Amino acid sequence: MDELHTLSFDLGIDSETWPNEGKPALVRNLVLHFLKQGRLSILEEKVRGERPY
Repeated sequence: MDELHTLSFDLGIDSETWPNEGKPALVRNLVLHFLKQGRLSILEEKVRGERPY
């Protein structure tokens, strides 16, 4: 879960303010956050850069 919090931090998101409901909820919140802002491609690029496989 630390990796997800680091990803959030690197993207300028304070995920610590979201309810602690586990990994699936954190991933869902990240996707929804960027989707609502019309910036999902930014999240995708960051994830692909971290995990290109």
